[in-house]
Amino acid sequence: MKFQMELTRLIKVLMPFAETIACLESSQPTAADVYLFWLTIMSTLKRLFEATNLTSPDPPARIETRQPSTNKRNRRNVSRMR
Repeated sequence: MKFQMELTRLIKVLMPFAETIACLESSQPTAADVYLFWLTIMSTLKRLFEATNLTSPDPPARIETRQPSTNKRNRRNVSRMR
């Protein structure tokens, strides 16, 4: 039972990435497309971790400190695409 719950949790977390990869492979993505998909992934993950049925192993304060670093990494990647 625990394995199934953990597997379901992993699928929920990885699904936005899988959907984004599929969408970006099927078109000619621009930097704007990548940015929009990144925002979608980040907002989906934030909603998942804030939900009562999906808890993070990290405390909320730690998640909040990681978000700026992921945003910085995304800005750097988008600027490389120009």
